[in-house]
Amino acid sequence: MIDTVGFYVMISKEDFEKLYCEGVMTQRIDKSTGFVEFEYTNFEVSHSYNYRVQWRMDDKYYVKDHKTKVMVEERGIPYLRFEFSIPKILNGHNLVSVGTEGLIDACALVRLGFEKMTGVSLVGPGEWYPYRVDSCANFLFDSITTVKSYIRYLQRLDYPRRLGNIYKDTGIYFASRHNTLKLYCKGEEFKKHDAPRFIDELERQRLQDLANKMLRIEVENKRRLKYVIEKHEKEFGETFNKFKGFVNLEDLLYIMDFKKQTEHVMKKFMVGKTTRVMRSLQVFDILKDVYGERQGRTFHSVYMLLVTQGQMETKRRVKKSTYYDAIKAFRENEISILVSDIKPDIDFKEVSEFEYLLGLGFPSDFSFEMSESNKYYQMPIAA
Repeated sequence: MIDTVGFYVMISKEDFEKLYCEGVMTQRIDKSTGFVEFEYTNFEVSHSYNYRVQWRMDDKYYVKDHKTKVMVEERGIPYLRFEFSIPKILNGHNLVSVGTEGLIDACALVRLGFEKMTGVSLVGPGEWYPYRVDSCANFLFDSITTVKSYIRYLQRLDYPRRLGNIYKDTGIYFASRHNTLKLYCKGEEFKKHDAPRFIDELERQRLQDLANKMLRIEVENKRRLKYVIEKHEKEFGETFNKFKGFVNLEDLLYIMDFKKQTEHVMKKFMVGKTTRVMRSLQVFDILKDVYGERQGRTFHSVYMLLVTQGQMETKRRVKKSTYYDAIKAFRENEISILVSDIKPDIDFKEVSEFEYLLGLGFPSDFSFEMSESNKYYQMPIAA
């Protein structure tokens, strides 16, 4: 459920100077003036299994000038910045979901490794300040062909007010200032980035077979963390110690439910309040019962355009007010745009098996719900 994380970790000025002197300094200097345009110390810690913890150190931060109301750079508060994958720290790969217990354990391992390498003692993980938390969900099917066919289906859809980016037939992502939603075929990603580092051929093939069956969903939370923190403080009247607008890990786990945040983003992408599969005739019956024959048929025609042609094409063809009235109707009646009975309009003999599968929609019992009762969902494992 949690993959890549990023932390600010406060250190003393003495430890900062020690690391500064012992590290490898990168600088860019203007030769004409001698002015240092930027400088930083960049480290990588390689562990067994070749997973990595990336870290750097700095003492720069920004504060708002009370007169100009502009953010200005200040120095003097030294800190480290860590980024690493929780499941890779614990298991050597990220083909399994890890919950918050694993998050704590992985941070403890990183802390011990850093202290052993540098001789610098760090505060406990509960006092680290997360600035990035990637939550995720894995859904398992029977083959990579099936996964790609569902990716192609999802590529028809749009996230509200975001520009979608499609990568071949293997993925799609939607970026914004608050978070980034990614849906992709894990098999292709694993083959490119992770498989080569596994020397044992049997282990590599075992992991590749697992990755090939996986449709991966990730929500990269950065600015969203600040939003949730500020919302909680306003709603409950609580205040927290912050660094760069972020609270420490202990407080964040108290404030934020990452599973709910992932489901929230997913359901916005899926238009309605539900991510279970429905049949198109079932949708028509619901709309007809609620809005009557005429209005029901109008909304159903929008629905069929949506699931077969995608949101951009639907918006182009349908009157704006009708489109948004239909979207509102889908949400209020928990109508899903995951469909199990869409048939291709072309002869099976003239298309590939891949193109045929694209037209079939999702399995009738499929859901993006993150629960133990969903047989497609990979439950987070204990650390």
